[in-house]
Amino acid sequence: MSLSSLDIAILATQIILMLLGISIIRNYLIRKFLPRVNDSRLDKTLIVVGIIGLALILISTMRLNKQIDALDYTVVARYNRLGLIGNVKPPLTETTDISRSLQEIVWLEGDKIKIKSCGPEAIQKLDEFIKTFPKFPLGYYFKAKCLQYNGDPSWRANAEKAVNILGLTTTLADHHSDHDAVLRELREILAK
Repeated sequence: MSLSSLDIAILATQIILMLLGISIIRNYLIRKFLPRVNDSRLDKTLIVVGIIGLALILISTMRLNKQIDALDYTVVARYNRLGLIGNVKPPLTETTDISRSLQEIVWLEGDKIKIKSCGPEAIQKLDEFIKTFPKFPLGYYFKAKCLQYNGDPSWRANAEKAVNILGLTTTLADHHSDHDAVLRELREILAK
Protein backbone atom coordinates (compact mmCIF):
# COMPACT_ATOMS: atom_id res chain seq x y z
CA MET A 1 0.00 0.00 0.00
CA SER A 2 1.37 3.39 -0.92
CA LEU A 3 1.20 6.53 1.14
CA SER A 4 -0.42 9.68 -0.20
CA SER A 5 1.21 13.08 0.12
CA LEU A 6 -1.23 13.81 2.95
CA ASP A 7 -0.07 10.64 4.76
CA ILE A 8 3.57 11.72 4.33
CA ALA A 9 2.79 15.22 5.64
CA ILE A 10 1.02 13.72 8.67
CA LEU A 11 3.94 11.36 9.27
CA ALA A 12 6.45 14.25 9.02
CA THR A 13 4.37 16.26 11.50
CA GLN A 14 4.31 13.29 13.84
CA ILE A 15 8.10 12.94 13.60
CA ILE A 16 8.54 16.63 14.46
CA LEU A 17 6.13 16.28 17.39
CA MET A 18 7.96 13.14 18.53
CA LEU A 19 11.32 14.95 18.48
CA LEU A 20 9.78 17.88 20.33
CA GLY A 21 8.34 15.43 22.86
CA ILE A 22 11.73 13.77 23.30
CA SER A 23 13.31 17.16 23.86
CA ILE A 24 10.71 18.15 26.46
CA ILE A 25 10.93 14.81 28.26
CA ARG A 26 14.72 14.86 28.21
CA ASN A 27 15.35 18.47 29.10
CA TYR A 28 12.64 19.14 31.63
CA LEU A 29 11.10 16.03 33.13
CA ILE A 30 14.03 13.60 33.27
CA ARG A 31 16.65 16.18 34.28
CA LYS A 32 14.35 17.63 36.90
CA PHE A 33 13.22 14.35 38.48
CA LEU A 34 16.08 11.98 37.57
CA PRO A 35 19.24 14.09 37.34
CA ARG A 36 21.60 11.08 37.53
CA VAL A 37 20.29 9.44 34.31
CA ASN A 38 22.99 9.29 31.64
CA ASP A 39 22.10 11.49 28.64
CA SER A 40 23.37 8.96 26.08
CA ARG A 41 21.25 6.09 27.44
CA LEU A 42 18.28 8.37 27.77
CA ASP A 43 18.59 9.54 24.17
CA LYS A 44 18.88 5.98 22.85
CA THR A 45 15.86 4.85 24.88
CA LEU A 46 13.74 7.80 23.77
CA ILE A 47 14.71 7.29 20.13
CA VAL A 48 13.80 3.58 20.25
CA VAL A 49 10.46 4.39 21.88
CA GLY A 50 9.88 7.10 19.27
CA ILE A 51 10.67 4.75 16.37
CA ILE A 52 8.31 2.11 17.76
CA GLY A 53 5.64 4.80 18.11
CA LEU A 54 6.15 5.95 14.53
CA ALA A 55 5.98 2.37 13.26
CA LEU A 56 2.68 1.87 15.08
CA ILE A 57 1.34 5.13 13.63
CA LEU A 58 2.42 4.09 10.13
CA ILE A 59 0.76 0.68 10.47
CA SER A 60 -2.48 2.20 11.74
CA THR A 61 -2.44 4.79 8.91
CA MET A 62 -2.04 2.05 6.33
CA ARG A 63 -4.86 0.01 7.89
CA LEU A 64 -7.10 3.05 7.94
CA ASN A 65 -6.31 3.75 4.27
CA LYS A 66 -7.22 0.18 3.38
CA GLN A 67 -10.53 0.51 5.23
CA ILE A 68 -11.25 3.79 3.45
CA ASP A 69 -10.40 2.16 0.10
CA ALA A 70 -12.78 -0.70 0.89
CA LEU A 71 -15.58 1.74 1.75
CA ASP A 72 -15.34 3.12 -1.80
CA TYR A 73 -16.55 -0.30 -2.94
CA THR A 74 -19.49 -0.65 -0.51
CA VAL A 75 -22.18 -0.24 -3.16
CA VAL A 76 -20.73 -2.60 -5.78
CA ALA A 77 -19.93 -5.21 -3.11
CA ARG A 78 -23.67 -5.85 -2.73
CA TYR A 79 -24.20 -6.75 -6.41
CA ASN A 80 -24.16 -10.32 -7.72
CA ARG A 81 -22.60 -11.44 -11.03
CA LEU A 82 -25.52 -9.98 -12.96
CA GLY A 83 -25.27 -6.60 -11.23
CA LEU A 84 -28.35 -7.20 -9.07
CA ILE A 85 -28.80 -7.05 -5.31
CA GLY A 86 -31.59 -9.64 -5.25
CA ASN A 87 -34.06 -7.87 -2.96
CA VAL A 88 -36.97 -8.08 -5.41
CA LYS A 89 -39.23 -11.14 -5.58
CA PRO A 90 -41.35 -12.18 -8.60
CA PRO A 91 -43.55 -10.95 -10.20
CA LEU A 92 -41.45 -7.79 -9.77
CA THR A 93 -38.13 -7.52 -11.56
CA GLU A 94 -35.01 -5.76 -10.43
CA THR A 95 -32.70 -3.76 -12.66
CA THR A 96 -29.73 -1.54 -12.02
CA ASP A 97 -27.46 0.47 -14.28
CA ILE A 98 -24.92 -2.34 -13.97
CA SER A 99 -27.44 -5.11 -14.77
CA ARG A 100 -28.77 -3.22 -17.82
CA SER A 101 -25.22 -2.81 -19.14
CA LEU A 102 -24.38 -6.44 -18.45
CA GLN A 103 -27.41 -7.67 -20.44
CA GLU A 104 -25.44 -6.96 -23.60
CA ILE A 105 -22.51 -9.03 -22.32
CA VAL A 106 -23.75 -11.98 -20.24
CA TRP A 107 -26.87 -14.05 -19.62
CA LEU A 108 -28.04 -16.50 -17.00
CA GLU A 109 -28.36 -20.15 -18.02
CA GLY A 110 -29.77 -22.06 -15.07
CA ASP A 111 -27.53 -20.96 -12.23
CA LYS A 112 -24.50 -20.28 -14.46
CA ILE A 113 -23.47 -16.99 -16.02
CA LYS A 114 -22.52 -17.28 -19.68
CA ILE A 115 -20.63 -14.69 -21.69
CA LYS A 116 -22.48 -14.02 -24.95
CA SER A 117 -19.38 -13.53 -27.10
CA CYS A 118 -15.66 -12.99 -26.80
CA GLY A 119 -15.11 -11.38 -30.18
CA PRO A 120 -13.66 -7.90 -30.76
CA GLU A 121 -17.08 -6.22 -30.33
CA ALA A 122 -17.61 -8.01 -27.02
CA ILE A 123 -14.17 -6.94 -25.77
CA GLN A 124 -15.03 -3.36 -26.77
CA LYS A 125 -18.32 -3.60 -24.83
CA LEU A 126 -16.43 -4.93 -21.82
CA ASP A 127 -13.96 -2.03 -22.09
CA GLU A 128 -16.87 0.42 -22.15
CA PHE A 129 -18.51 -1.37 -19.22
CA ILE A 130 -15.27 -1.22 -17.19
CA LYS A 131 -14.85 2.46 -18.05
CA THR A 132 -18.41 3.15 -16.84
CA PHE A 133 -18.22 0.92 -13.75
CA PRO A 134 -14.51 0.74 -12.82
CA LYS A 135 -15.20 -0.37 -9.24
CA PHE A 136 -17.36 -3.37 -10.22
CA PRO A 137 -14.87 -6.26 -10.15
CA LEU A 138 -16.87 -8.62 -12.31
CA GLY A 139 -16.34 -6.48 -15.41
CA TYR A 140 -12.62 -7.28 -15.15
CA TYR A 141 -13.52 -10.91 -14.44
CA PHE A 142 -15.65 -11.23 -17.58
CA LYS A 143 -12.98 -9.51 -19.67
CA ALA A 144 -10.28 -11.78 -18.23
CA LYS A 145 -12.39 -14.84 -19.12
CA CYS A 146 -12.84 -13.62 -22.72
CA LEU A 147 -9.19 -12.71 -23.17
CA GLN A 148 -8.11 -16.05 -21.74
CA TYR A 149 -10.53 -17.83 -24.11
CA ASN A 150 -8.99 -15.86 -27.00
CA GLY A 151 -5.45 -16.76 -25.91
CA ASP A 152 -4.61 -13.14 -25.17
CA PRO A 153 -1.97 -12.98 -22.39
CA SER A 154 -3.40 -9.69 -21.09
CA TRP A 155 -6.19 -11.72 -19.46
CA ARG A 156 -3.94 -12.07 -16.42
CA ALA A 157 -3.80 -8.29 -15.78
CA ASN A 158 -7.60 -8.11 -15.84
CA ALA A 159 -7.87 -11.12 -13.55
CA GLU A 160 -5.39 -9.53 -11.13
CA LYS A 161 -7.34 -6.25 -11.18
CA ALA A 162 -10.53 -8.19 -10.36
CA VAL A 163 -8.71 -10.02 -7.53
CA ASN A 164 -7.49 -6.70 -6.10
CA ILE A 165 -11.00 -5.25 -6.06
CA LEU A 166 -12.54 -8.49 -4.79
CA GLY A 167 -9.94 -8.46 -2.03
CA LEU A 168 -11.59 -5.23 -0.86
CA THR A 169 -15.25 -6.07 -1.52
CA THR A 170 -15.07 -9.40 0.28
CA THR A 171 -13.95 -7.65 3.47
CA LEU A 172 -17.21 -5.70 3.64
CA ALA A 173 -20.03 -7.06 5.78
CA ASP A 174 -22.82 -6.76 3.19
CA HIS A 175 -20.93 -8.14 0.19
CA HIS A 176 -22.65 -10.63 -2.10
CA SER A 177 -21.41 -14.22 -1.90
CA ASP A 178 -20.69 -14.16 -5.66
CA HIS A 179 -17.66 -12.00 -4.83
CA ASP A 180 -16.25 -14.80 -2.64
CA ALA A 181 -16.87 -17.42 -5.34
CA VAL A 182 -15.28 -15.35 -8.11
CA LEU A 183 -12.31 -14.48 -5.91
CA ARG A 184 -11.70 -18.19 -5.19
CA GLU A 185 -12.04 -19.05 -8.88
CA LEU A 186 -9.63 -16.34 -10.00
CA ARG A 187 -7.06 -17.22 -7.38
CA GLU A 188 -7.13 -20.84 -8.56
CA ILE A 189 -6.79 -19.79 -12.22
CA LEU A 190 -3.95 -17.37 -11.47
CA ALA A 191 -2.10 -19.99 -9.40
CA LYS A 192 -1.77 -22.27 -12.44
